[in-house]
This record gives sequence, C-alpha cells and structure tokens, in this order.
Amino acid sequence: MKHLVVAGLLVIVVSALLILGLNALDLVPTLASEEGQVVDQMFQAQIYVIAFVFSLIIVLMLYSVVIFRRKPGDTGDGAYIKGNTPLEITWTVIPLIVVIGFGIWGAGHLNEITASEPDELLVEVTGFQFGWRFDYPEYDFSASELYLPVGRQVLFKITSEDVIHSFWVPEFRIKQDAVPGRWTTLRVTPTDVGDYRIRCAEMCGYAHSAMY
Repeated sequence: MKHLVVAGLLVIVVSALLILGLNALDLVPTLASEEGQVVDQMFQAQIYVIAFVFSLIIVLMLYSVVIFRRKPGDTGDGAYIKGNTPLEITWTVIPLIVVIGFGIWGAGHLNEITASEPDELLVEVTGFQFGWRFDYPEYDFSASELYLPVGRQVLFKITSEDVIHSFWVPEFRIKQDAVPGRWTTLRVTPTDVGDYRIRCAEMCGYAHSAMY
C-alpha cells in the first residue's frame, strides 16, 4: 500500500508538470473561428488524458526499476507472479470508455459546427497544383487571396481541378478535402481580424509544401 500511495502521488505530480509544460509550448496557433472553440476544448482534454497515461506508465516503470531492483548479493530467482484478470479487464475497459466518450463528444458537436445560419456567405474554393482560387458568386468576384467578414458565417464549397487537396486555415482549426469532380462543404465563422495562411493538408505533389 505504501508503494501504491507514493507511486500514485508521483503520477499526479508528473501529470501536472507535463500539462503545464505542454500548455506553455503554445501547440496551436491563435483561435480565430467560433467552430474552433470545440476543437480546442477536445484538444485540451486529450492533453490531460495523454499526460496522465504517459505518467502512469513511465512513473510506475521507473519506480519499479529503482525500488524493486535486485539487492547486492541476491542471486535467487524472483517470485513467480501469475496474471491478474481483473486488472487486465480494468486497463482494457477504462481506455475503451475514454475513447468512446471522446467519440460521442465529437459526434455531438459535429452537427453543431456544420449547421447553417441565415445570411451565410458562399465562397467557392478551387484547389489546383499548386494554389487556390476563390469565387464569390454573390459579388461576381474572383481572387487568389481569401477575404472574409468577421462575425458572418461562411459556407465554403470546395473542389479541385486535378488531384486531392485539403483546404485548411490552422487558426480556424477545421479543414476539408478538395476532391476532383465533386463539391465538399465547410462552414466557418471568423472571429478575429488578421492575416492567416491557407495551407494544403494533403500531399498533392512536388510543390505541396509551398501551397499556401
């Protein structure tokens, strides 16, 4: 019991330090869309889970290596330990529940972030090797740069002229494939004024890395 308590406290401490360290790294860029709020919440929750699982494994392993190491002069065999069925069921069921929980959480918000709002702005996005074209049917206007109003939902209708691309603005968090011969959709409501880079998140050829 003493070892379990000490190891448990170490797991909690290391988990907290990992969470603080990961949050200090600014792993994601500035949030600039309403839809991205849910994505950030789920990402933060995953950091908590990852930090705990990593700490649980590493702390228990290193603790056991240090505390239960072979003592000087001890040449005997270690105790024979059989499997523990309840423990194996526990460490299988709990992660399964966590994964299913994240799936339900994400599915629950999917309809929310894809729902249309009145007066949304239609922008037709066409990807090609290696760039983007943006058409505004409402204004009969085309551009190679994307201009969006703050606070108004935008409906992107996305397609490609050649291969599969993926339309992604990291500050918006969400992305959508551009597929030749079909239209895919994405809805975003910008929240912050700024200049952001559009990137292709699908390997699309020799100049893929320059497609922004």
